[in-house]
Amino acid sequence: MAWVPLFIITLIEGRAIDGVRESFLEDLNAQIRLLVALPLLIAAEPLIHCRSRYIVGPFLERGLVAPEDQPTFSGLVERGEELRTSGLMALAMAIITTVLSGWIWHQKWSIRPGVWYVASRPNGDVALTVGGWWYVFVSLNVFRFVLLRWYYRLVVWYSFLWQVSRLELNLNPLHPDRTGGLGFLALSVPALSVGFLAQTTALAARIGGRILHDGASLDSFAQEMWVTPVFLALLSILPLSFFSLGLIQVRLKGSVDYGSLATRYVDGFRRKWMLDPRAQEHGLLGSSDIQSLADLANSYQVVTNVRLIPISLPVLLIHVLLLAAPFVPLALTRIPLHELILRVVEKVI
Repeated sequence: MAWVPLFIITLIEGRAIDGVRESFLEDLNAQIRLLVALPLLIAAEPLIHCRSRYIVGPFLERGLVAPEDQPTFSGLVERGEELRTSGLMALAMAIITTVLSGWIWHQKWSIRPGVWYVASRPNGDVALTVGGWWYVFVSLNVFRFVLLRWYYRLVVWYSFLWQVSRLELNLNPLHPDRTGGLGFLALSVPALSVGFLAQTTALAARIGGRILHDGASLDSFAQEMWVTPVFLALLSILPLSFFSLGLIQVRLKGSVDYGSLATRYVDGFRRKWMLDPRAQEHGLLGSSDIQSLADLANSYQVVTNVRLIPISLPVLLIHVLLLAAPFVPLALTRIPLHELILRVVEKVI
């Protein structure tokens, strides 16, 4: 719907392969946006829906939601599903994107001399070709609709997690995931990465098109290329920060409670093995007290190292690098591929 009719129309108009300074197939921005970014956005939706079942379920399976709060939690799940699949909101978003497409065209932000989707009039003005009308009001409209729906569902996800974080959750500071049992929430970040990757891919294509056809410099886009992946990564972990206050309280309370337990244990250990002569006669060989003391220390370290956000730093860094990956080929506009390979090999060797 977005690409095939557009290719046929521009082929008939003589603007698909040549005929203008920048033909349809030479428009890197249009090709990558419609053939890569748009499919990624569409593929991300069922992926997130499937992954969300593994994220919502553990709240009940792990006993994180108290029995008295379970009806409220189930209501939040149902409400989130209703909002996610709302036909009224889909209609509203379709209207918004259509109006936005018309407004952007009238602002003429993306008009460049010799581009395939516009034709010059005798008075010097420009008008959309038939392919241009399809591109602006169908192809780009579909892309913007899917993108807007992506962010709408992201807001629904934010709202759900915010309301869940306001419940009295049974977080355990001794849980080995070091997030009180909320470690499963980190699964949402890889699920979101596909949709955000589509957006950095579209941005990289736009920058690449400006460099190839308009002679722009890669340096002029440096800020966009490093700010965008970081910003989108922050959007991915923002809803996880809703649980930070609860995790802070769990870490503080766990440190105090487990510290008291540890004090009682080490005091008993000292009295038994260091102050009681009778115990010293039997010796430590065969006693499990030393291993218990070591296990106690390890458990106390888990309690005092509870993370404030339920995601590890390595996972977050991998997420940022994945979002920045579409910008890597742009380096070839400054350094030839063979020279880039030689530089990498020299650094490695």
